[in-house]
Amino acid sequence: MKYPDSKMIVGIIAFNNIKYCPYIKPYTHILDEMNIKYNIIYFDRDGVDEKDDVLIPVSWNKEKSKIYNFLIFSQIVKRIIKNINYDKLIVLTTVPGILLFPVLLGKYIHNYLIDIRDYTFEKYFLFRFLEKLLIKNAKVRVISAPGFRKFLPDSNYVMCHNTTYDFSIKNKLVKSDNLIVIGYIGSISYANQCKVLIDLVKNDTRFCFYFYGNDVTGNTITNMISEANCDRIKYFGAYEPKDKDKLIQSVDILFNAYGNNEDKLIYAISNKFYDSIFYKKPMITSPNTDMSLLLDVFSYDIDSNTKSLDEVYAWYQGINDEKMDDLTEKWSERITTEQSSFVNAIKNDFLK
Repeated sequence: MKYPDSKMIVGIIAFNNIKYCPYIKPYTHILDEMNIKYNIIYFDRDGVDEKDDVLIPVSWNKEKSKIYNFLIFSQIVKRIIKNINYDKLIVLTTVPGILLFPVLLGKYIHNYLIDIRDYTFEKYFLFRFLEKLLIKNAKVRVISAPGFRKFLPDSNYVMCHNTTYDFSIKNKLVKSDNLIVIGYIGSISYANQCKVLIDLVKNDTRFCFYFYGNDVTGNTITNMISEANCDRIKYFGAYEPKDKDKLIQSVDILFNAYGNNEDKLIYAISNKFYDSIFYKKPMITSPNTDMSLLLDVFSYDIDSNTKSLDEVYAWYQGINDEKMDDLTEKWSERITTEQSSFVNAIKNDFLK
C-alpha cells in the first residue's frame, strides 16, 4: 500500500494474527480515507506470513510459556515504537495495553487509544489498577459491548460495533411451517452447552440442529453428533465466508447458548447478535447474559435445567412480526448512530 507524504504516522498494536482481528478494519478504513500512514504491529501466534507492507509481525515462541511470550512481545514492541517514533498509538485489547503501560503513560499519555474487546483479568486488583490508569489517560476509549461499562471504571466510552452490515437493507422475518432448524454457524465450541441441545433435539421431532463451521473442540462435538445418530442433527463442516449469508437465511433460529460460567460470556456481544438483528432471526441464548437481555423476547434461554423444547416451540410460534420489526429497527438505528459517533471520535478527537 502506498501513501502520499503524511505529517502523521500511527502505530496499531494487535495481540493476535490479523485474521483474528476484524476490529482492526474500522481503524484502517478511517486512516486510509484520511491518507494517514500506519503500521500494524501484531503478535504472530500462528507462524503465518500475512504479507502486507504495513504489517510488522512479532513472533510467538511455541517452545516457551505464555508469560515469556508476553514479556518478549512487550520488549520488542517498545523497541519498534521507539525506533519508528509514532505520533499516535491504537492499542487493540486490554492486555497489550497493560504490557505497554510505561510507554503509554509516559511519552504517549493522552496520545493513545485503548480498544477493549473482552473481559480479561479484571478480577485481579493490580490489573484493575493499571487498567484504570490506562483508561483515564487515553485520548479515546472504545468498547465493543455496552455491558463492559459494568466492570470498567466510569469514563466516557465510545461504542464500536463489530459488524459491517448495511442496516438500511431490510430483511423480513420468515418462520418455518415445518421442522424448525436451529443453526450453530461459526467456530464450533462450548461442548457442554451443545450437548444439552443435542439431547433435547434428539427427543423432539419438531426440531433440527445443524452445525456449520470448524469443530475447535478436538472433535468432541462432532463425536457427540455422530453418537446421537439422528438425521435431524447434522454437522456440515467448514464453510466459505461468502456462504455465510445463505446459511443464516437457511435456518430458523440461531444458536448462541454458550453458557454463563465466565464473565466474558456474560458481557460480550458475539457476531451472532448482529446476524440476528440484520436477518431477523430469533436466537437460543444462555440465561443471565447480555445477549439474552439485549434481544429481549426474541431470545430464549436454555441451560442444563431445560428438560424439553415445549416452551421453545411455543415461544417460536408466538414471535410477533411487528415487535420483531420494532426491535430490529431500534437496534439498526442505534448501531448506525453509535458507529457514526465512533468515526467522529477517531477523526475529530483522536487524529486531529
